[in-house]
Amino acid sequence: MTAPELPFPPNAPGAQVVQWAGQELAKDNPDPVLALAEARLEILPRDLTANLLKGHALYVQGRIRTAVGFYRAAFNLAQSQLNEQAYCQQLLSLAQQVTQNAGQIFVQRLIDGMSSAGLHLGAEHKRIRDALAMMTGQAQRPATTERYPAQPSVLFIPGLPTTEFRTTDDLPWAEHLRQGIDAITEDLETMIAKQAAFEPYLQGSSLAPITVDHDAVNNDGWGALHLHKTGTPVEDHLKLCTETMKILEGLPIPKMRGKSPNILFSRLKPGMHIPPHHGQTNCRFIGHLPLITPEGAWLRVGSETRAHKRGEILLFDDSIEHEAKNESTEDRIVLIFDVWRPELSVEEQRLIAAFFDIVEAME
Repeated sequence: MTAPELPFPPNAPGAQVVQWAGQELAKDNPDPVLALAEARLEILPRDLTANLLKGHALYVQGRIRTAVGFYRAAFNLAQSQLNEQAYCQQLLSLAQQVTQNAGQIFVQRLIDGMSSAGLHLGAEHKRIRDALAMMTGQAQRPATTERYPAQPSVLFIPGLPTTEFRTTDDLPWAEHLRQGIDAITEDLETMIAKQAAFEPYLQGSSLAPITVDHDAVNNDGWGALHLHKTGTPVEDHLKLCTETMKILEGLPIPKMRGKSPNILFSRLKPGMHIPPHHGQTNCRFIGHLPLITPEGAWLRVGSETRAHKRGEILLFDDSIEHEAKNESTEDRIVLIFDVWRPELSVEEQRLIAAFFDIVEAME
């Protein structure tokens, strides 16, 4: 995405250059400030000034969508870091203008992109049109009295029932998956024997601000052995899990750029707690196939809590508030995968995949 002109002339008195730690945020070379901001964020991830400066440097590079994430983090931080507000007021003002400009660019590219993908006025596209209208601010999401509604962080598809846990009795692939549990467990054991390392499921990224403080970030107590990670195959692991992937072939797994497939072995160490959170979209269900399940490992989705029991598939909407904990003295390991919600037509699935293609292309 190409950056538009800055909201005020770069050479205007008092506004042309941001001075920080002896460096200038120059339009032709933002790298020194970006490096300084990133170094400070390594130590103080919730520092207001560093988040602002990183956002500005990314914006100058043309990485608008990524920059807006740091701007929004800064807006939230400014509410608590009042002592920094006066010093950063000019930067905050610029960030507000840039965020507004970026929002307009995002909306227009999304509308144009979905039109090019074939979104039309027919009845079969109504849910996707309504989702796009909510995303672009042209419509409001209907009010709800549900205690635990779907609250996805990226894409909400209206008209889908709120489903905490979804039964698998009527899903033709579920029994095949259950019958394959021994082969899947053998693949897991092979990976562990080959010393494949569980990495922290939640990892800090230079592409996103750290806006929350909890023990799960960069903690391998919530560990993952990825087979597919946000749509990207992990080839070294796939070579060790051929039987698992054969068993999963019959599942309606989404292919969405930057989002899916997500297939992994997930480990919770004893005492580890995954705090309440929401997923990115309600267009899919997350599946857990419990493999190693000590007593005391559980998953709560909305108002319902279920124990992890070997071979009992848990299928749920992760856009509803959910959390998990292992209260036992042993590791809990499950196979995690995602599948399309069966209410969605093939055409709706295609348009949702197109939506994520457009979003991921806008760095």
